[in-house]
Order: sequence, then structure tokens, then C-alpha cells
Amino acid sequence: MKYLSALILVIALSGCQFSPCGFNKTSFLSRHEYLVEQAKENRKKWDDKDWEKNDAAMKQFVEECYEQYEDEMSNKETSKFWTSTASYYFSRFGNGFLRELSDDGSELSLTLEKGFDSIKGNPEEILKEVFKDSGEEIREAVNELGDELKDLGEQLEEWLNE
Repeated sequence: MKYLSALILVIALSGCQFSPCGFNKTSFLSRHEYLVEQAKENRKKWDDKDWEKNDAAMKQFVEECYEQYEDEMSNKETSKFWTSTASYYFSRFGNGFLRELSDDGSELSLTLEKGFDSIKGNPEEILKEVFKDSGEEIREAVNELGDELKDLGEQLEEWLNE
């Protein structure tokens, strides 16, 4: 009987260790940050299956885990969580980040809107940090967006002149 009780205790404790949300706030934030760092390091290596798996993990962090620990998090931790989440999505979408962000129905815009609403203070801080962190990549995205807007302007001018 003692062995059965010990086995049940070990199984119960190991179940807590493997929770995607971690077993406390610190563990949750570490797991989230690890996923973000992996996305940055592997963004050019991951294929669609890798991104699907990691997108599901990020979605769980945002939709389930964050709510589990939100009340325990300081404003600084909350800001860092959402800044890192935005960095994950920047790694995910690269130059398409701004396009995804501007689509009101995209998962990215809905996710970051939740983040903006969660931050007490200045929500623009999230994007500012992502832009600082991403340096040259964000310049490329802005240039690409500028080129697309220029092309759209030229197309509109053609239509108006017809």
C-alpha cells in the first residue's frame, strides 16, 4: 500500500512539472521566454509544422497560462511578457509582421490587443521594445510596407487617370 501511495504521489508531482503553464509564475515566465528565444534562433530553420506546434504553445501561453498567473505578475513582468510575445510573432512573420498586425481579424492583432489592454500604463511600450529588439529586420519590414503603399498609390493614380 505504501508503494502505491508513493507511486500516485510521484505521478501527481510529475504531472505538475510537465504542465505547459509551469508550476508557478517564475516557471511560466521562463517557459514563455524560452519559446520566444527558440523562435528568434530558429525562425529561418523552422518549417510550417514547427511553427504550427510552437504557435499552439504560444496560444496556450497567451490564452490559458497568462490568465492563470496574471494577478501575480507585476506591471514590469506583464510588459515583458507582452513584449516577448510580440517578439515571437515578429520572428514568426518577419517582414509580414506589420501586415499581420494591421489586419484587425488576424490572430496576431487580436493577441496583441489583449496585451495592450493588459498593460497598466503606456501600451505603445510593447511595440517600441519589439522594434528596438529587432533592429534591421523592422527597417526591412517598414521599407517593404512603404514599397507596397507606393505601388498602391501608383495603381490608384492609374485608375483615376483612365
